[in-house]
Amino acid sequence: LDKYTRAKHAVLAGADVVVELPAEYSLSAAPQFALGGVKAANLIKDATLFFGSECGDISMLENAADTLSDPEVNERIKALVKEGAGYPAAVAAATGNDLFSISPNNVLGIEYLKAINDTGRKISAYTVKRESTPDDDAPKGYPTSSSLRKTAFEGEKIDPCFVPSYVLGDIEKHPLDDTAYFSVIKYILTAQNASNVYDDTEGLSNRLRNAAASSVSFEDFCSSAASKRYTRARVKRLALNTAINNTFTHKELTDKPVSFLNVLAVAKGKEDLLSDISVPLAVSR
Repeated sequence: LDKYTRAKHAVLAGADVVVELPAEYSLSAAPQFALGGVKAANLIKDATLFFGSECGDISMLENAADTLSDPEVNERIKALVKEGAGYPAAVAAATGNDLFSISPNNVLGIEYLKAINDTGRKISAYTVKRESTPDDDAPKGYPTSSSLRKTAFEGEKIDPCFVPSYVLGDIEKHPLDDTAYFSVIKYILTAQNASNVYDDTEGLSNRLRNAAASSVSFEDFCSSAASKRYTRARVKRLALNTAINNTFTHKELTDKPVSFLNVLAVAKGKEDLLSDISVPLAVSR
């Protein structure tokens, strides 16, 4: 679903204001994604960052974040990623901490806390234990959002006890079709010989170009381009970064100020909260 529909869902679920995480952050790996969220939160008066995690222990996550601030650890992580390891696996190996290797929400939470440290800790943080099942066959807990999206994409019915009625209704009204945007991505990927976009490495551009040329849908493309070394998530991010020509490096994203925030939705009667945001606001719809 598009970002405005999702923002409407957030307001219906109780949010007062929904702002957009800029694409250069949202289409990146956990460190940059978290950095963008924290930089945006730093612009809001008296902000507290809430996030879900598998462990639900903020002290444990803060200790792991402190470990990530060690320059030697970061050099080991970079070396392992360069050798082909995925980021969570590289961090787990470099730190000896299993919080990174098996729990994606722990990984993102740790990156949030590291970003708070790196940007001067203007906000506080709190974690909520995330009760979810790792796969559809697990006997207890809630299905992940990924598994629900997979169910919808395959045209199957989603159990209404797992999704609010207003979300389920919009999903059923808008069948998933990636034909239009994949046509754009396919054109861009097959028309260029090289790429200097974020997260591209030698050989990956060729892999994506060949996969795009022989694919008929975005899902088909992701399945064809992904491998043990290049995960589906990374393939998706790189394809979309190529489409928008996102060339920012992590250092550039760290140094780059957030000059405005795009407001996607505001709950009725809560417009006064916009004055708590310290940068200009854009309202694009």
